[in-house]
Amino acid sequence: MIDAYGDSGAALPVINTNGQGIWYQDYGTALDNAQHVYRGYVSSSILLYDCEYIELNNIAMTNRNL
Repeated sequence: MIDAYGDSGAALPVINTNGQGIWYQDYGTALDNAQHVYRGYVSSSILLYDCEYIELNNIAMTNRNL
């Protein structure tokens, strides 16, 4: 579990990748939704790969400069 901690009235922790963390992704076939990128360069604030039972709570995430 990844979660905020400390004063509950404080601002949420922020994970800001600011457009960094780019990698090449190839699922090998088109996905169920044409809007999803299945092959090409992608980036995200958090990458969870081949894992189970992960919780992200009370965290602000962005891939854009705030």
